[in-house]
Amino acid sequence: MNTIKKIIQLIKQFLWDEYNLFFVGSSDKLPEPLPREKETEYVLKSMEGDEHARAKLIEHNLRLV
Repeated sequence: MNTIKKIIQLIKQFLWDEYNLFFVGSSDKLPEPLPREKETEYVLKSMEGDEHARAKLIEHNLRLV
């Protein structure tokens, strides 16, 4: 069992060092999904090149990744 923990720790360290990869422990740490109207608004703005709208869409849809 101790060997498994060491292997997991090595994998985590590798991912952190090489890719700056982070792990989210649970979905309650993520922002709530946007209401349909807001999401539609941000999609339209994003299609027009609004970077803030694009960032909002990404932020509120992280749970889908």
